[in-house]
Amino acid sequence: MGVWSPGMGVADVRKNLYVPNPLTPDHPLFRACWVVSSAADEHQEDIEKLQQFLNELNPLRYMTFSLFVLLLIGLPVVLLKFGTGLALLLLLGVIYCTISVMLALIYRQRDKLGLSRKTFAKLAFDSFACAPFALNLVRKITLHRSLVGDPVRFAHQVLDADAFAQLVQILCHRVDEEIEFEDEASPRYSALKDFKNRIASMAS
Repeated sequence: MGVWSPGMGVADVRKNLYVPNPLTPDHPLFRACWVVSSAADEHQEDIEKLQQFLNELNPLRYMTFSLFVLLLIGLPVVLLKFGTGLALLLLLGVIYCTISVMLALIYRQRDKLGLSRKTFAKLAFDSFACAPFALNLVRKITLHRSLVGDPVRFAHQVLDADAFAQLVQILCHRVDEEIEFEDEASPRYSALKDFKNRIASMAS
């Protein structure tokens, strides 16, 4: 299983804990299943539909960044300068108004975002129960939508040549690590070798 974020490449998280950049809560993340077989090519992610999905998220991404500034900068400044008085209450009001608008945007576009009423209700409860949880709304929505098909072929379509070559180099190294523990007569050994040759040829 892996996670893909526009502008961040592809991260293999099958064996390692993956922690998204805490300073970019507005960046989408997508789950992707790494497959050795090329059978996934038959059902490959539609780049145009994915871009439409990301475009629907743009207003929410801008508001997520605004909320991030309010929580990371506004809250400490108000607490240090004004304490727990009226200024803090006003700031909390602005924060929860921002969250309410974000949730209203999600609810209005929940069908396009592929969210059920139950899923939306859970997102809303988490956001109102703990305001910092609302910073993860973009990530929670995009993680809910898995990428279809072979993530290597998808990366080949969306990454520039240098970034894709770097990704292939990392993957080939990981495949070599897996091959070391396989018997040369095993089907998995052959599949891993074929996979390595296939992705290496894509980068050449």
